[in-house]
Order: sequence, then C-alpha cells, then structure tokens
Amino acid sequence: MDTGTAFQEAQAGASKVVMNNVYNIGNLNPSTFLNSDGKTLKFAPTKELSERPEDLTFFRFQCDLDGREIDNRIMMAGDISFQFCHRLPPHLLNVVNNTVEDISVTPKKRKEKLLL
Repeated sequence: MDTGTAFQEAQAGASKVVMNNVYNIGNLNPSTFLNSDGKTLKFAPTKELSERPEDLTFFRFQCDLDGREIDNRIMMAGDISFQFCHRLPPHLLNVVNNTVEDISVTPKKRKEKLLL
C-alpha cells in the first residue's frame, strides 16, 4: 500500500498549523526597529508621534516555536526559529496641526476609496 499521499497530506497539514502559529502574537518577540534602508533605529518608546524618529519603516520580529508542541506530526528536532520584518504602512505626520495622513495609497486610489 502506497502511503506517500497520506504522508504528503500530513506534512501539508502540519506546515499549515506551524504557519498559523507564526503569526500568533504570543509567539512573536519584537527585536528591532528599522528605517527604509534597513538601518537600526534606537529610541525610547513614546506615545507622542512628534518624538518618534523619522523614516520608521519596519519592525523586525523574532519567532521561536517548538514544532512538537504545536503538532505531534512534526518530527523535527529542536526549535523552529527565524526572524522576519513587517513593513509599516507609510503615514505622514503634519506637526503643525498634529494630524496623520495615510500615504500608502496613491491620490487617485485614495479618491476612489472615498467614493466607495
């Protein structure tokens, strides 16, 4: 009896469970703030937008998972550990009137979005 198909289905199921756990906020540890050039930005966390550094573009996260705790079909020894960056949507802070504008869409698309 060929068990290849069952093995592939089990691996696909296990991979899906692992990927779902990657984005679980409890499994993510923020490690660094980066600018658009990939250079590390250091600053004290603040609620005031005007005190944040310019060009804050990426958050880098460290993800550490024990595959066997997530799904017993995973026979990998040790932890699954990797880093990835999340790009923040671009915003423009107007310090004169303390407003924030989302500039992640073009003006044409912004207009179309308002019409919907």
